Amino acid sequence: MKVVMVCRGYHPARGGIERHVQDLSGFLSRYMDVRVLTVSTRGKTEVRPVDGIEVTRAGRLFGMGSVSIAPSVGRYLKEFDADIYPFHFPFPWAELSWLLTSLPKRLIVTYHHDVDLPSFRAAVYRYQTMKFLSRADRILVSSPHLMRSSPILESLQDLCSVVPFGV
Repeated sequence: MKVVMVCRGYHPARGGIERHVQDLSGFLSRYMDVRVLTVSTRGKTEVRPVDGIEVTRAGRLFGMGSVSIAPSVGRYLKEFDADIYPFHFPFPWAELSWLLTSLPKRLIVTYHHDVDLPSFRAAVYRYQTMKFLSRADRILVSSPHLMRSSPILESLQDLCSVVPFGV
């Protein structure tokens, strides 16, 4: 089975999501063909193995706040032709790319946290987020509290499953 982990950052970038994706990729790679799609901190695309897992860092055109604009993400989503695409939310550019490519593939979203934005940007991003999450086959959340308290997940409870990190 081919799996493409889609995340905003990956080792050696530091952070909880980055570490979670690295650990999960390492475990799954024992049983499946796993690769990672993320965004480069530089302008050009880089493909290198990290701990035996192929990591594609799509070239970043520019950034707006914490959002990296990387036009090639959509192309890689199609090109990799995986059976399952686990997305690690939030990753706005990849979410938009998924919506634009309309891949008929399995989409699993790990919902790490809500996004807090100024009102206009929040309205635009909420619309995109709801379209993206409603296309998921499953939304994984780390705790019952996050699932119950998130305003985004409120109408998507039937898609949600609680899976604590590390399980």
